[in-house]
Formats: sequence, structure tokens, C-alpha cells
Amino acid sequence: MPSGNAHKFQPGERIIIQSHYINTTQQDIPAHVAFQMHQVEFESVAQEAGTLFFDDLNVSVPAHSRASVTMTCPILDDINPALLWSHMHKRGVHFVATTDDPEAAEALGTLYESSDWSEPQPREYPTDPPVVLHAGSHISFTCEYQNDSDAAFMFGQSAETNEMCILHGMYWPRMTFVGETCLTGVTTRARL
Repeated sequence: MPSGNAHKFQPGERIIIQSHYINTTQQDIPAHVAFQMHQVEFESVAQEAGTLFFDDLNVSVPAHSRASVTMTCPILDDINPALLWSHMHKRGVHFVATTDDPEAAEALGTLYESSDWSEPQPREYPTDPPVVLHAGSHISFTCEYQNDSDAAFMFGQSAETNEMCILHGMYWPRMTFVGETCLTGVTTRARL
């Protein structure tokens, strides 16, 4: 985040940190997570930062198929993206996020793209000057899946028995919870 922007936490608020590992061997594997948070003086924060968590719960991947799910999320206020990254499970073969904001699309092209379900790398956005995603525009994100098994996969927590399609991000200034979580988003599904 650029100087003057930070996440604000209330007393007693919880921070949840999740890390997922799949051990495909019979041997123990070392696992390590490092998390570092920096404090700043309250008075130095000009704008509160927010976290996008666009989570498409309508994932459905039929057996022996290539399928996709797309979610379109309205942007309720002008925001500046700082980071975006994806989350899918092991049948996820492609993730792409775009915007219909003409100025942002011209400046950035595709917002985010990855074909790596297990270690997707975040995209960092310019901060000086920042790119604006304007109120009234949308972010659409699509997950494509390849399912060669006899089982169908629905949304769920297990990377072995379920699938996910999530766009994460950090941005500023903060929107409402409805905007951060795409509660009014629309989902479409397709077989490819």
C-alpha cells in the first residue's frame, strides 16, 4: 500500500490466516508460514484500505468435462487496486479477471490472469499514480476447469473433493462489506 493507506482493525477483531497444503507423498513434508504485520500511527492513515474477497459459490464441474464459471461484481465506489490474485483447486486450469471500466482496461489490459492453481502469483498495481476502477463499473472473473474424473465437483473446502473460484485483492479506499464481497454479483456457468 502507498504511504497514508492502511487496514484498520477494531479492538477484539480477528485476523484469520489460512494456508493449504496437499501432501501427495507418503513422507512428511516441511511446511512453514511467515506473516508479518506493521503498525502505523492512526493519525498517519489518510485512507482506509480494504480487502476484496469475491467468492463464487456456484461452482459446478460435471464429470468428464471442461467447464467454466464466471462471476461479475459491481464496483460500488471509486477504488485503486493494489494487488489481485486467484484461488482455485487442482482441476482449475485457467483464471482471468477483467473490467468493463474503459479507462482502467486501457491502462491495465487484463486485470489478472493465471494458469497456476497451486501457487498463483499476485499482480501488483501502480500506486504513483494509481489506476482507478470507477464506481458503476464491474470486475468479471472466470475460472476454467478440466475434470477427467467420474465425479462431479461443487464448491467446497477440500482441494481433493471440491473446487473454488475466488478473486482476492487489496485496494484503497475501502468500500462497504457488500462491495468487498460481491454480495450482489451475478454468476454464469458454461461447458466448454
